[in-house]
Amino acid sequence: MRQLGQGQSVMFLAPPAVDVAIKAARTSDVNSHAVKVIDILRWTMQETCSDLLHHAPHWAQQGLEYKTRHMAMQAMPHEPSTPDISALKVAWLQPEAKSIAGMYDVDKLHPELSSNHAFQFADLTDRLNLLGIQRVAGINLDEEQEREVSHEREVEQELQRPPPRKPHKPSVHKDVKQLVSHGTLQVGSGILSAFETLKAVRYWPGSLASSSPADTQLLVTLDFSKTLDGGSDVQSLKPVNFVLSIRRTAVLVILSQYEVNELLPTIRTSPHVRLHLYSPRTSKSSPRFDDLAFYCIPPLASSSQRASNMVSQLNIFAGQLYPSTYYEYCALCDYLGLDSSKHPRSRRRDRFVTPANR
Repeated sequence: MRQLGQGQSVMFLAPPAVDVAIKAARTSDVNSHAVKVIDILRWTMQETCSDLLHHAPHWAQQGLEYKTRHMAMQAMPHEPSTPDISALKVAWLQPEAKSIAGMYDVDKLHPELSSNHAFQFADLTDRLNLLGIQRVAGINLDEEQEREVSHEREVEQELQRPPPRKPHKPSVHKDVKQLVSHGTLQVGSGILSAFETLKAVRYWPGSLASSSPADTQLLVTLDFSKTLDGGSDVQSLKPVNFVLSIRRTAVLVILSQYEVNELLPTIRTSPHVRLHLYSPRTSKSSPRFDDLAFYCIPPLASSSQRASNMVSQLNIFAGQLYPSTYYEYCALCDYLGLDSSKHPRSRRRDRFVTPANR
């Protein structure tokens, strides 16, 4: 505040309620809309005096409690052999809970705790007389009012769960048994196109599942695609963990856990199919399983290369988030019709959808 008015200035900002209070507190120019610095100082001093008068009973109560504890300490006998602290307990300890009458009618029920007893001490009386206070009361009432205005929001959570549905009873279709035993693939009732089963999922656009079963290289069994009995527009998909490959073809069939458990003895001796363990990569640190060489029944003699189109379909359906190599990334972009920017001419494009695929 030094050199105020000589290169420095002060700006007062206040809400409308404070502005009205400042104008009501001034003694001159009451009809003027302009507020001067003297008006702000006058209102500040009045508010300070009002706050002192409002909290004077609390100050008197604290002084009274201090005097009571001090007098009890002085009255305690100073004999180390027989210490008696019962008098200290009466003066120092306060009740944890009070009745309504005890909180609102403290002067009548407990006159020894009334703040008016502060006038029996000279130093407290001098300060109260200096402030012009002749009687102090309403301490507990004011404390209770402060507790009442501190409202607590009560939130009661109501869970609206979907109605119970009967789960689908697992079974092995005859077409799946025929595939494992004789290598005969019949797409229709027991074996379906993988992306055709996503039509039961809400918000899935039908145009993405419009490819014919003859064009797709990824199939699923009927037991894998069913989770609930009855017609429903909402179906939850099972995790993709077991993939069946047909030898001498580029077709993959996703099996359910129940089907693998039932057909495992037949798969071990079948010369037509091979079971692969699979899991999608949901983090960068996860190992890759899309090469379908981690664990196989029967085991692979050597690592075989899978078609990139078939691997892309499997990873998309299973929910894989991270491609393992840049080549797989480009193959995924080509399958989805996206621009991978692997050609120099595509740098000027938006790198989203190639013009030929729009």
